[in-house]
Amino acid sequence: MRRSVIVVPLFVGLMLVGCTATEPGSASSTTRNEGGSTVAAPPTSGNQDHENQSIKQVDPCSLLVESELDRFGEFGQGEYREYGTGRNCRWQADREGASEQVPLVDLIVEDNAGIGLLPDLGGGRQTGSAGSGRSVVRTSNEDGCVVAMAVGESARVDVIVSMIELDNACSIAEELVDIIDEKLPLGE
Repeated sequence: MRRSVIVVPLFVGLMLVGCTATEPGSASSTTRNEGGSTVAAPPTSGNQDHENQSIKQVDPCSLLVESELDRFGEFGQGEYREYGTGRNCRWQADREGASEQVPLVDLIVEDNAGIGLLPDLGGGRQTGSAGSGRSVVRTSNEDGCVVAMAVGESARVDVIVSMIELDNACSIAEELVDIIDEKLPLGE
């Protein structure tokens, strides 16, 4: 019961992260394998094409590959799904036992919600910039950490790490921001 008490406030807070009063964006297509699970598109290579790409073309599952997640745990393929007004990809690390804490990683692409719309989840809002110079905003609560990355003025990508100790969650989220920063378009 304790686990559900902890998880519910974070997911309620994270649901607010994806909610805006704007129209939802269009989702990119994904491929499903024979077992019915989603197969992510191959990742983009560096920042070669990011200036010519629209955020509406970005599949969140293409932003991370297993080898980039290896240092944080043993992750399988990301699972694609529609999420509020955005597109989400979720990676759950494998756990040895029910009591082991392992990270849950979500990337949410919000086509029509800039970083100014990211709510304070209780830990305040810290602003900064990623390696490319794009603006980022970080907020957290006792259950996890969210770093929103600006893609122009009216779009963002949320990097969410939860289900582990808060300092570790924020550290992993910041490392993931560094990994995916150059894979994103600068904005429109």
